Order: sequence, then structure tokens, then C-alpha cells
Amino acid sequence: MSINKIHITLITMLAVPPCSVLAQTPSQNYVRTVTMLDAYGTDSIQAVQYYNGLGRPTLSVATAGGNGETACTLTTYDGAGREKRRYLPVPASGLDYIPVSGVTSMGLFYLDDGFFTESHYDALDRVTAVDIAGDTWRQAGKQDRTEHLANTASDQVLHFEAPEDGSYSLTLPENTAFEYYPEGTLAKAVSYDADNRSTAVFTDLLGRKIMERTAAGDTYYVYNDLGQLRFVLTPAFNKISQEKTIYAYEYRYDNRGRVVWKKLPGAECVQYWYDSADRMAYMRDTALGNRYRFCLYDRFGRLCVQGTCSDGNRDGSVLSATSYTSGSGGVCSTGYSAPYSISDPQLEIVNYYDTYEFIGNNLTSAMPALTIGQEQRQHAIGYLTGQVVYATGGEALGTVTVYDRKGQAVRTVRKGLGGHIEDVSTEYTFTGAVDSTEVRVGVGYGGDFTAKTGYTYRYGKKTKMSLSVSHGGTAQSRDTEYSYDAIGRLSTKGRQTIRNSKSYCSYTYDVHGWLKSVSSGGFREDLYYADGLDSACHNGNISTVRWKARNDSEYKGYNLRYDGCNRLYLALFGTGDNLTGNRNYFNEQAEYDCNGNIKRLRRCGLQDAMHGGFGLVDDLRMTYEGNQLASVFDNVWRLPYAGATDFDGVAGQEYPLTYNDAGSLTSDASRRIARIDYDCLNNPVRIQFTDGNVTKYVYSATGEKLRVVYQTAVPNITVAIGSARELMPSEILFTDSTDYLLGGALTLRNGRIDKYQFDEGYCQATQYNATQDNFTFLYYDKDHLGNVRQVTKASNSTGTVVQTMNYYPFGAQFCDGSAATSDFQQYKYNGKELDKMHGLNTYDYGARQYNPVTARWDRIDPLAEKYYSVSPYVYCLNNPIRLIDPDGRKIFLVGTHDEQMRTLGYMQKLTNDNLLLNRKTGEVTIGGRRWDNRDKKLDVGTSLLRDVIGHKRTTGIQIGSESDRNRYHSYFPKDASNGKGTDGYINLNPSSSLDLKVQDSNTEKTVVETIPMEIVVGHELIHAYSAMNGNAPKDGEESSYIYRDVDGKLYETQEETSELETVGIIGNEKYTENKLRKEHGLNKRVVY
Repeated sequence: MSINKIHITLITMLAVPPCSVLAQTPSQNYVRTVTMLDAYGTDSIQAVQYYNGLGRPTLSVATAGGNGETACTLTTYDGAGREKRRYLPVPASGLDYIPVSGVTSMGLFYLDDGFFTESHYDALDRVTAVDIAGDTWRQAGKQDRTEHLANTASDQVLHFEAPEDGSYSLTLPENTAFEYYPEGTLAKAVSYDADNRSTAVFTDLLGRKIMERTAAGDTYYVYNDLGQLRFVLTPAFNKISQEKTIYAYEYRYDNRGRVVWKKLPGAECVQYWYDSADRMAYMRDTALGNRYRFCLYDRFGRLCVQGTCSDGNRDGSVLSATSYTSGSGGVCSTGYSAPYSISDPQLEIVNYYDTYEFIGNNLTSAMPALTIGQEQRQHAIGYLTGQVVYATGGEALGTVTVYDRKGQAVRTVRKGLGGHIEDVSTEYTFTGAVDSTEVRVGVGYGGDFTAKTGYTYRYGKKTKMSLSVSHGGTAQSRDTEYSYDAIGRLSTKGRQTIRNSKSYCSYTYDVHGWLKSVSSGGFREDLYYADGLDSACHNGNISTVRWKARNDSEYKGYNLRYDGCNRLYLALFGTGDNLTGNRNYFNEQAEYDCNGNIKRLRRCGLQDAMHGGFGLVDDLRMTYEGNQLASVFDNVWRLPYAGATDFDGVAGQEYPLTYNDAGSLTSDASRRIARIDYDCLNNPVRIQFTDGNVTKYVYSATGEKLRVVYQTAVPNITVAIGSARELMPSEILFTDSTDYLLGGALTLRNGRIDKYQFDEGYCQATQYNATQDNFTFLYYDKDHLGNVRQVTKASNSTGTVVQTMNYYPFGAQFCDGSAATSDFQQYKYNGKELDKMHGLNTYDYGARQYNPVTARWDRIDPLAEKYYSVSPYVYCLNNPIRLIDPDGRKIFLVGTHDEQMRTLGYMQKLTNDNLLLNRKTGEVTIGGRRWDNRDKKLDVGTSLLRDVIGHKRTTGIQIGSESDRNRYHSYFPKDASNGKGTDGYINLNPSSSLDLKVQDSNTEKTVVETIPMEIVVGHELIHAYSAMNGNAPKDGEESSYIYRDVDGKLYETQEETSELETVGIIGNEKYTENKLRKEHGLNKRVVY
């Protein structure tokens, strides 16, 4: 993990890759890049890459800071030409060359002379160890290591089989030809992190992963005779019970190798049917019951209609396409024809492309009234112009998107639930960054709610954000200013409180770029790694965390302990600078089974609110049916005071839980949940409580929460577990509702504006009169995980603290009575909304809801196959101090909606498929074929995007600052090359002008040309694909190659193997940049 952090630091400093321009320092080889950031050339960023006499890159100098400061990094080599040391970025004075001694003496910037990593190699030039940067790490001899071995008899790798005989059976080892794999028949790669925690991966001669071994247990991968993965056996399969239905993943295939049947542990099977082009035409899971989900595609393969039906043609031979005719009836009045019979169709999603003819002609009740000009219509060709998504209950929600000539979304108008119109307009800078947005929402009373946001940039860095909000009255506005340190890291934020006054947030980092402290609005947090107050963590885990709110007299904090799987098992509380006071007051301790399910969870807290006694407040014993929590038993009595956050049960009593066939929670006796009902997309639609209270939800077919309605029942109603009861009007004491608009940014409470969320906090509405609202700005003071620790009201020069919160590591608020006064607002742990109504007490993460008291999800992870060895109900790999649990996405785009759409546009140019973006989650999915690429044969790009989007692992894509470098980063670098695979993210800099050397296809001479941004995106996606599969070259590994330069001469040099393979200069990979270039008619790249 530490190496990953180093890479993040590098990309925030470096600008773009080099191009040939004029000399910077006459005595050195170099390439200089100047990127203009406005049309007048008054703002630019620059970078110079220097090379040694053998053409190896050595010194990189680039614009980094928000005031134009420059910074540099240095790479040195050993006698064999292999990368030896890589120095972290340090400030530089201008762009001139700095000798090695000048860089190595700059450790003062970090107050650490060991600000470099150092690689070690074996005889085959494979990286075997990397010394981690930092004097503390180097003096302790801390490295990331990898051993390449063969299996031995003592490894005892079991031999399972999955015969291809039609029985779909699993043959246990004792019934196969040999129980264990013979010695020397498997390759064994053992990776050790800096704290010597290991992962061993065993692969066969075909390169297939057979087993993965960690401290928790062994995960087995079983293949059929065709080499298809048939079973994945979790550690509990061999340690607890060899019951496939609860501890194994199973896959079945048709004769074309397509998955047609899949079963996750604890859930019933999912079935798939395909058309002759291998597109999913139908699917059915237990949530659909006896119905099927169907998909209709147009002649370009784009998804046009998705819905459910009672029956249809599933023989796999159909390739007929749907077609759109404006004003026609078609399938459910969409205008789309039915290429074959579909029985009893019910719509979920309808997509329109290329034109705006659907406005006023099809599904008219769903669409907002909008007039589109002729020029705007021309810009629409090839883009998703309209979409209708159906909500729980059948209400249709229409969206229209308008584009400019660059394909940038300049206006999006949506008709939301209840007819609310959401109108978002966006303007862009010269480089395509968002310059301003204007949001207008019809809220149902008075005029429109309006929010205007403007951005200011300097040297590619965002330096100011201005927000103004209004609803019928005088607009209220506040500014936030951003500043950066000399190497480009965010150092301070100044948030306007009142006129001419600001409250400042500051950030500090260690030598790796890991966050060391956050100071915000009087709240301060300090993080410790190898320098922990109680113990040391060298692998990136946090050993100590301490914090102090503005109104605290002393620090609070935890010393943290981890097991061999990096799972948090003990958090020891203390107060004071060294956390030696009030020890154990708020401890949290967990015990795990081999799949990561918590078997026992203990917490300490305030036992007696009157007399102040502290001790054990939760001692939970949890039993399981597979990975599903079957019952909870608490040895400690329920706390009697208001605001207690402990387990709500009677000591000594067992509280059962039940689940449906989809693996989703349906009842929980401890929280008095009698029954939970779900829609066919596995979203909760109704929660019945045993006291008669009811919570109802409205979701869209894309999974967006649109409304919550709370019905509070009169006293003395009892509902049995497993039952539901519709309340009579006379039985409803009162009803509350919350509507979520703009993807949740704007909320209405009982029909009036409540909050408008923005990056730094929210605007709280207060009623001025029947048709107008006033707004008050409040800022979130967050810790390193995004947990809201303080809310500060912008009411005076420093702000007034109106809410303070403390959390146990797994997210429950401290058992000290403070929760009784912390209900000022409900966005808390990880910045997620806490729903306490009727005693639900869960955080809403979008895809699932999280119970912090039991540290469990309510549903199976939508991407449970990302981490086979871990229970799909486990939160954050049981390391909640270091990690934030993802929402379960494969490719997801980070940033504003406009930045997301811009990135999507680059990806779209690579593929014949149509890519769809979930605006709320940022998830990218495939929606059939693309019209505007119909004349292009983009087989490589199409396949690449399908493989990455369809992968079990996740890749995020974000647009960074304009001084950032385009680069892919893996979250767990060791796993990127040890066969395990890892998630990661891509940082893009669309404003950069990337020049490189290619071979002219006519003259075969080497020339310089600019690389299109879509090829840059493709290049980084290839890196991502390799890392996701775990077969990327090791970090720091280099290879030699010969190239012909622009002078016509041949040169030999070395570069990172991963880059050379990704470009296609060496190797024969499935995907390369040069393969993408070939199908785009571009010249072959010959130099990296």
C-alpha cells in the first residue's frame, strides 16, 4: 500500500509526458512541454523531462503549485540499467536542470532524508523487494517483498474437480485421482507487505489460479475440463462446512462459453439468456419471481428498452433489432418496435438517441417541455438525448440532455417524481473544465430554487468556488478558496463565514504523501503510522488516530491492532496527548470467522449517565447460517439513558434475523423490524415494524432513492415477525416525507426545501413566508474518512459549532448520551445519511444500508465476486479506519456531472457499444451499440471496455487538476502483479497536449504527433485491465528496447515494462495502445 501512496504523490506533482520543443538546459538531453490553459496564452503549465546519455529519463521538473511553483522528481539506475531509486517530489526553482546531489539534499522539505524508494532484483531482473521510503521504514528494514517458488508437499493444496458430464457436480479431493497437488506442479507466489503479512497464490501450468492462501484460510478455484471457472470455494467451505449452497460460488455455461446460470452463497440462482450477438436478452433472478427482465437493442446494438415481461423468445437465435418511429405506438407507447413477441411488458428504462423527436410524441407525460434549436439538434447525433426511467409505483421520469459542438453536456432537464423540474446548465473553460453551473428546480411552491456555482483556476489548480442559493428571496452566497503546497498538494481551504472572514482547514502529509493531520473549524485529527503512540504499522495501516473537537479540552483517540489479514480486531481508547488518560472508556473489539464475519463484538461506553461509570455496554455473540447473520445474543443490558447507541435488546435473550432468497434481510427482532419488502431490483420498498410503524421508499429503476415516507402508528398496535399491516387512516398518528432531488443534493421535507448539499457542507432552508425561504450556510468538518465530526454554522468570524460527533471505528456513535443532542443533521459516518426513524438506525450507502451496531450490510454486495474470500455482508474488509467501502461499481466516474460526461465522451470514442452513465452513482454500463461509430470497426476498444466494465473488480476515473499526469493507480500494487488482482483508479488531465514519437505509416520515419485524449484513456484502461487481472508487470520492472529516433538513428534504452507492454512496443498482449491506434487510423507509437 505504501508504494501506491508514493505513486499518488508523484502524479499530483508531475505534469504531462514529454514532447519535443526547444532546449531548457543546453548541456542536458530534455523534452519541454508547455500547455496553454486559456485562449490567450496568459495561463499555462510547463514540464521538462531530462534524460541521461543512454536516453533513460532521470529528472522531471514541472509546474506544481497553485502559484506557479515548480517541483521535481529524480530516478537513478544501477550498473545494469535497472531503476534503482525513485525520489519523491521536492520543490524546485524554475525548470532548469538540477544535479543528482542537488535533489538528494532536499530532504528538508519532508524533514526526512529517506524520501525515496529503492528496488532490488533477482538474476532474472525481476523486482524481489522494494525498500519503502522514509527514514523510519528504511532503518527498520521495511520492504514489500515477493517470493517466486513452486508448491511443496507441506503446502497441501487440495485437488478439486468439476467434471463436464452434465451433472454440475463438485468432486471432493478424496474422490479424485490425487487428494493434493503433487510437489512442483504449481507455481507459488508469496507477497509480503511491510509488516510481513502474506498472501500466497498458487497457479497451474495454464496460469489459472488454483488457490489463494491468507492468514484467514484458503480460497479454491475449481475449473471444468474446458478451463471454465465452475466453483469458488470460500475459506469456510473447508473450515466450517462443505455445503456449496452457503459457502461456494457456482457458474454454469452454454456451448458458447457464456455464463447462463450463477449462484452466490446464500442466494438462489440467476439465469441469463443471450441473443446471437452475445448480448443479454433476458435474465431472471429470485427478485423477479416468475417474470423475466428483457432488453431490446437497435440495429447499432444500443440498449433502447429495458423492462420485465411474463414470457418471450429465449432460444438465443434472435438478432432482430428494434427501430424507433416518432409518434408511433410501439412497445408500451415508446415508439420502439418489438422485434419479437413479449408478453405483458412493463417498462423500466427507455433510451432515446441522436434526435429529440421523442419530445411531445412518445411517453409525453414523462418528458419535460423543452424546445430544442436546430444547431443543438445537429450536435445530438451519436449521443443519448433522452431517457425515461420508471419509479416504484410506475411513475415515469424523463430526462433530456443537450450538447454543444464539442459533445459537452450543456443542459440537462429532468422531470422528477411528482413533476418537479430539475434544470442544470453548465459552461466550460477553454480546457473543458467546468466554469460555472446553474441549477433551477421547481419545488412546488413559490418560484424556482436556484443554485449558481462558479469556479476560478490558476496554473491548472482550482483556487476558488463561489456558491449562491435562493428561493424567492435575496440570494445567499459564500466562497471557498483553495491553496496548495510547493508540490501541488492541497494545503488549506478558506471557507467564508461572514463578510471578509474565513474559517480555515489545513492538511499535512508524511513523506509518502499519506495524510498526517486535518485541522478544520477548530476540529483537529492526527494520524500515526510507523510512529504510533502504542505500536507501529509500516504497511499503511493506521496505528493511532486521535482527535479533538473545538469544545474538547483534550484529545480523544484510539490505538489500533490488526490481525494477519489486516482486519481491525482491537481499538483501545484513551485521552490526552499520548492517549494515556481514561483508558478503555470507549474500546471496540471484534473476533472473526474465516470468512470475515464478526463472531463477537464488544464495546465499552458510559454505563451510568447519572454517576458517570464506564464499562462494557455491548457484548454481542453472533451466529450464522452461512454468511447470513442468524441471531444476536447480548450479554449486557440495554443502556437506560436517552441517546444510548448500544444494541437494543434484553441481556441473555437471542434475537433472530431472516433473509429472502436473494440474500436480503427481511426481519430483525432486535430492531423490531417485522418485515422488509423489496422490488424486483432488490431495493427496499416497505419496512414494517412490530409496533405498527411503517417506512415506505420510492426508487428509480437505476437504483436512485427518490422519496421516503414515514408513517407513525398510534399506540398499542402489534405486528408479528414476518407479517405486514396496512394502517387505516385513523391508525396513523402522523406522516413525514423526504424527497431527494438532483441526485440527493436537494432534499424536501414534507414538501418544503430542507437542505442543499455542496462540497463543503450544506445550505439549511428556513421558511420566510409561504412562497419563500432563507438559507444559512453550514460547513462539515470531516476526518480522513469523510466522517462528519463537526458542523459549523457560518454565523460569525470563526463559525459556531452546532453539532459534534464521535464514532467507534465501525461507525456507531459513542455510547455517552451525546447522540441525544447530535440529531441536528443526519449526514454523519462516511458522510452518509443516518436513518434513525422508527429505530431503523442504518446508514444509506445507495446500493445497500449499513448497520453500525452489528457492523453488517443488509444485502449481498452487488459485486460480491470482487473478493471471493470475504463474506459479502462484511463492511470495508473489516478495516474501517483505513478504508471506505465502495458502492459496488465496476467502472465509475468521479467528479461533477459535467466532468463525468466529459470522461464518458472520451471512452465512447473507443467503442462501438453505447455507454450509459448512472448520474447518481457514476457507474458506467453498456447500453447496446453506438450509432455514430457505425462505420468504424472498433473491435479492440469495444472488447477492452466490455472486459473492464464486466470485470469483478472496480476502476474509477477522475479528472484531476491541470498539472496532474495521466496515470492509472492500483489500490494494492502487489496484487496487481501476483495473480490476485486489485481495484484502482485513473487520473486524467484532459487539458494536456501530449506529443510523442510515432512511425509515419507512409515514410516509416519517426515523427512527433499529438495523441488524442481517447487514446490516452484507452492506454490507462489497458493498465487497469492488467492490474484487475493481477498480471501486470511488477512495479519498477524495466525492459530494454531499440527504437529509431527522429534523426534516423537507432537507440537502445530502458523503460518500465508495464508501459512498453501497454503501448505494444514489446510483448504480445491482448490489448495495446498500438492496437487501438491501428483501428483509429493512427500511426504506430515507437517510443515511450
